[in-house]
Amino acid sequence: MFNLIALSIVTAVGILSTIIVIRKNKENKFSLINRYLVALFTIAVFRFLFNGLSIMFPTENLLQLTSIINVCVLFAIPCFYLYFQDVIFESKFKPKQLYHFILPTLLAIVFMVFLIPQKTPYPSPILAKIFFTLCFLYNFTYTFFSFWLLYKKVWRRKSEIKTIQAQNKLINNWTGFMISSLMVLSLTRLFTWIIFRNVIILDNLYIWIPALLWVIIFVKIILQPEILYGFNLLTDNIDKVTKGIGLKSLWNVENAIEPSNNGKDQKLAEKVTPSIPSIINNINELSFNSNTFRKKGLTIEDLASTLGLPASHVTFAFKYHCTETFADYKKVVRIHDACKLLDEGYLNQNTVESLADFVGFSSYHTFYIAFKSITGTTTQDYVRRM
Repeated sequence: MFNLIALSIVTAVGILSTIIVIRKNKENKFSLINRYLVALFTIAVFRFLFNGLSIMFPTENLLQLTSIINVCVLFAIPCFYLYFQDVIFESKFKPKQLYHFILPTLLAIVFMVFLIPQKTPYPSPILAKIFFTLCFLYNFTYTFFSFWLLYKKVWRRKSEIKTIQAQNKLINNWTGFMISSLMVLSLTRLFTWIIFRNVIILDNLYIWIPALLWVIIFVKIILQPEILYGFNLLTDNIDKVTKGIGLKSLWNVENAIEPSNNGKDQKLAEKVTPSIPSIINNINELSFNSNTFRKKGLTIEDLASTLGLPASHVTFAFKYHCTETFADYKKVVRIHDACKLLDEGYLNQNTVESLADFVGFSSYHTFYIAFKSITGTTTQDYVRRM
């Protein structure tokens, strides 16, 4: 009964979270990031659904089908690794990625041909040991490479930009949770098989253990869907900064810092606060739909003059309502500008050095550092990934 309750809950929650992922894919240009996550969720949901059905209707055919589906969980292991790759590199689908599924296909065929047709759980203990040893080694190898990939490309990533720091923390926590889940799932299956020496008993009696872990994963997705997206979401969604999908908003209108210890700013707040939404909208419009920030040495005074506003009003907006300093805000805007130019093929006729100069950076070195910090990659890798 406990197994059936756990399987019913995880199936329902899994279907709901999968629908959320698919809807997010349709809403967002970066749908490729979730390709393998959707596959991962589908495999898990089908596994728990059929295990629940086999408990309710324990017919021989359904039990055999459930056993095959349980072995097909092997396909979820490369999905973890490929999902982590897409979070980092946001690459388009490549046919060579299908190579990762050759071994689980062979293992599934061996299971169906040599193990399932037998009336007993296994034709021989030796064959069973060889089969599950291969499964464990396969699982361990992908888990190790997934961990190493995240360690090198995600968890050690640094940035001076507060917005990117918030995004880094979000992705670090999510990928750390996912790799920990993969380890727990793998070790649970290994230890229970070592104890019982029978994968049928394992799936029949202890299916509730992975089911509860997957409930946690699915609930986390439902409550915090922005964790699905990768590093470079900034370049496509900066135009919607007030919505802040995947990144903390650059602006904070509702919960601004109170100028409690500054009498001058307190008086200014009374005058400026009612017009803050309008000021922020005007700054955003100028930032992302004009060439204003391409001017080298751009100051807040220059920006205020272009907006036709007192410099004190614009300074107040950045000081108390922006999550970045004006200097870092300029970097974000200019890197966004650079990415748009790269998307339009700027490097077909020009150099990276000229791009840095064109968008307003004082030197190639400062541009390179800012670009790598914000996008997580170099301009060459950015273009190559496109």
